[in-house]
Amino acid sequence: IPKLLNNMHVVLLHGVDDDDEEKEKDHQSAKELYDLLPKTPMSPHQLNTLNGSLGNGGGFFPNMSSSRRATEDFKLDAEQAATKRKTTVDDPQSQAVQPTLTEAQHALIAIELRPLSEIEWLDERHHTLSHWLDCCCARLDFYSTNQYEWEAIQKKKQLLSDILDYLDMTEEVWSDEAMLKSLMKMIKSNLFRALPITYRQLLATPDYCQEDDSEEYEDPNYPHLCYVYEIALMLVRNINVDDRARKKYLGKTFIVPLTELFASEDVREREYLKAILHGIYARNMRLRRLIRQQMNHCCYRVIYSTSTHNERTREDDIENGISECLQLVCSIIQGLTTPIKPEYKNILYTVLIPLHK
Repeated sequence: IPKLLNNMHVVLLHGVDDDDEEKEKDHQSAKELYDLLPKTPMSPHQLNTLNGSLGNGGGFFPNMSSSRRATEDFKLDAEQAATKRKTTVDDPQSQAVQPTLTEAQHALIAIELRPLSEIEWLDERHHTLSHWLDCCCARLDFYSTNQYEWEAIQKKKQLLSDILDYLDMTEEVWSDEAMLKSLMKMIKSNLFRALPITYRQLLATPDYCQEDDSEEYEDPNYPHLCYVYEIALMLVRNINVDDRARKKYLGKTFIVPLTELFASEDVREREYLKAILHGIYARNMRLRRLIRQQMNHCCYRVIYSTSTHNERTREDDIENGISECLQLVCSIIQGLTTPIKPEYKNILYTVLIPLHK
């Protein structure tokens, strides 16, 4: 690139003499200018090699006959491409060859939307709901430019909205363990994922230019995640869910990866996580110790993320979710009674005081 820029600078300094009357001198001047640039497959001297000799009056560029041949070849290629597109549309087997969407995404697009409340029979309604939940387990790429992918994204968003509306007006779903299993499968498939690249990771790259620090990060998957978090929050808070089923599905395999999502850069997602963990803590006595341990681990990352000389490796390295974890710890402390258990004293000595330092 520096060599190319230097050559372009030389070309601009030399300029082109448009007043030359001699044709040969004109071509020689142009040739000298082009020789200053690095050779590429589309350079004029490469085109000469591809098209053969230039003829008497061609000068530096291809002659008219080669231009006409190129135009005819271009028209032929366009006709062949049009014929190929027509064949692809008419032949279903050709369409199947194109790598557009997965089977799960195809099933998502093929769903016919209709309100679940309009389905008369309960078994059929639950069967349709279960099928919708299975289809919503498919993850979609919000960065894709494929129009079919965006159709699937919009269809999934509408499905999640309809599911949320139906769950808000019915009570039969919460007593059906098969439906709870499908709900938990959909929730885990959407929430437990690899988080997008963070601003701190971008700052570590030399080609990143941070324009405005005041702008809050927005996860591209949030249009779907907001509905999934609402469904999860409804599952946690609903009083019609059986306690045994709640303990079965909202256990360690759900809480541990859920607390890891506090690393998300999206503030809205962390607020949902705080609300869900607070609801689980209030309704499940046996899971309280596990939640306290996970909150402590989140704080330990900030306390012990230091070098050997007890200095921060990066001054601006602030762990996401620490504020939400401290709010949960604060709500726990407000409910304490005397005598205080040694576990809570340990939180004071090992978490709160080191964080205050």
